[in-house]
Amino acid sequence: MGNIISLCLPFLLINLIQTIFFTNGPLRSLGYPDFNLLIVIFAGLSFSRSKTLEIAFTAGLIRELFSAGRIGPDILIVMAIGLLTSVMQEKIYQENPITLATSIFTIVLIGQTGFSVTDFHTIFLPTNEWSTILSISIISALIAIPTYDIWQKTFPKRKKYY
Repeated sequence: MGNIISLCLPFLLINLIQTIFFTNGPLRSLGYPDFNLLIVIFAGLSFSRSKTLEIAFTAGLIRELFSAGRIGPDILIVMAIGLLTSVMQEKIYQENPITLATSIFTIVLIGQTGFSVTDFHTIFLPTNEWSTILSISIISALIAIPTYDIWQKTFPKRKKYY
């Protein structure tokens, strides 16, 4: 029980910050990164698949609690992103910032497209939705470069236990 609470508290705080300052706040016009997906991606690059899926489930659940939609689709999308990143862990050259940013841009783009498709219930998204998806993906990739360095110092790579 303590493990679930210790995982939920950081995601609650991150979602509050993202909602207050970026999504609905004064920094909205600048665009906003998807902090939830960034943490799941960072976890996928650093931890085992089982630990990544645990973090992804928690991130998806908290994301669902902050949204007004059905509970379920976002959890599955975030877990799929965590699994994809975990599988790609050895294939992404993490020491090169350009490669890392490009990989994170692509993964966030996939995740944001999944969120939008489940919101609109169609694969034919409006043009303004695509510009939002691209904006979130670009800003997330740009923010990922300095924050991943901090992540690596905070959480050094662990041994893999599948």
